[in-house]
Amino acid sequence: MKKLVFTALLFALSFTGSANAQNSSDSINITVHIAGLSDGTQVEIVQGATHKDEKKIATATIKNGNAQLSIPTIGARLYYLLITDTYGGLDFMADKGDQINISAIATSTHSQDGKSIYSFSKVRVEGSKTHQEYLQKYSARKKVEAWYENNIDKYKEVSDLIGKARAAKDTVLMKEIQASPEYKALNDMETKFYHKMEHVCDSTIMANKDSWWGPFLMLRMMTYFTPEQLNTYKSFSAEAQNSYYGKLVYDELSPAVEIGQEVPMFSLTKTDGSKVNGLSYLKGKKYILLDFWASWCGPCRKEIPNLKKLYELYKDKGFEIISVSIDRKVPDWEKALKEEQLQWPNFRDVDHSVADQFKIKAIPQIYLIDGQGKLVADQLRGEALANQLAELFK
Repeated sequence: MKKLVFTALLFALSFTGSANAQNSSDSINITVHIAGLSDGTQVEIVQGATHKDEKKIATATIKNGNAQLSIPTIGARLYYLLITDTYGGLDFMADKGDQINISAIATSTHSQDGKSIYSFSKVRVEGSKTHQEYLQKYSARKKVEAWYENNIDKYKEVSDLIGKARAAKDTVLMKEIQASPEYKALNDMETKFYHKMEHVCDSTIMANKDSWWGPFLMLRMMTYFTPEQLNTYKSFSAEAQNSYYGKLVYDELSPAVEIGQEVPMFSLTKTDGSKVNGLSYLKGKKYILLDFWASWCGPCRKEIPNLKKLYELYKDKGFEIISVSIDRKVPDWEKALKEEQLQWPNFRDVDHSVADQFKIKAIPQIYLIDGQGKLVADQLRGEALANQLAELFK
């Protein structure tokens, strides 16, 4: 199923005075005025629509509501303006040599983890023709998002009720709520929304298939790709496929390793900070299961009982599991390990380098590797995984 971005992205914003790039005719110079931010607030810019964990490329400090930044560019790109260590932000497009003015009003609330969540109103981006074109191409999607926002308010009461019941793990109450006319109406509305959004995204991408806008919009509108998106890529013109964003799409659609190929060496970080070659765990083993997960991932944790059962069945027959968490916060990971009591090697992918190496876009993600370091299978879970191992260990 296509994974579309249905909610507003959460960004973080931080502005430190001196530009992080030398001013030149190729630089993008950005003047920012954000009402509602106190002096000393740090803001930053990162590149967007790459499906990668991008690093900040410019920072500045807000003074009297203003900041100046300068970033290098080699072509039209999407960027996120973020407030450091917070959620929320705004996006803008820029091209070589643009002189951009960004103005907005910032308001904030607090998330459950204590961080501020910023929203921005009256956003204006001036000085970029590419940004204006972006707004026009993205307008159909914005209309669908606005439709959803206007309709979801009608179901706030039942949405809050089901959320509380889910948090309390009250399955009886959840079933009662789900049987109510109000919940069914909410479900019908959300189904209609998904259909609307999928149609809009597909039609917008196809309308721009002959230029770099096609693959760009594909990256912007979808959180990650599945094999079915390869047909979309193939429909792009040669110009679109060979563009910067076209190459990103192709790279993401190309698996990190094919079935039957050798898995590249990957380095895992121990709790003491030292490194270990992940493939070293193959020594004396017939198969290794490499499991990418996180404490907050419900499907990942639902799979753990199955992994425990399989581990007990085959651990003395040459089977090993390596779990790699992509948790950002160490306490969350450690708490989950204590709760789950996993009996096999566990690591945290500190900088997501291993996940990036394997092109992990969604979890849970499982790779089955044989004793020669070749990939036997991937994306196996539940009964399919159990059947595969039963066949291998006959």
